[in-house]
Amino acid sequence: MSYRISATGGSYNVASKSSAGFLTSVMDILVGWQERAAMRYQLETTDKIYLSDMGLSSAHVQSEIAKHFWRQ
Repeated sequence: MSYRISATGGSYNVASKSSAGFLTSVMDILVGWQERAAMRYQLETTDKIYLSDMGLSSAHVQSEIAKHFWRQ
């Protein structure tokens, strides 16, 4: 059995033999979304001096934090 989960701006193919496998795949997607949202929040709140020390430009940071949580 194969499922297709779609979100605006992206789609995820989830192949599963059981509903437990399907739920695990959905949870993996949700956890990934939460991790991206948390990372972008950290980028947004990190001091510009530290970002510069890490080699990240303001333009790069702004483009990253402007993305929705489901975008990679």
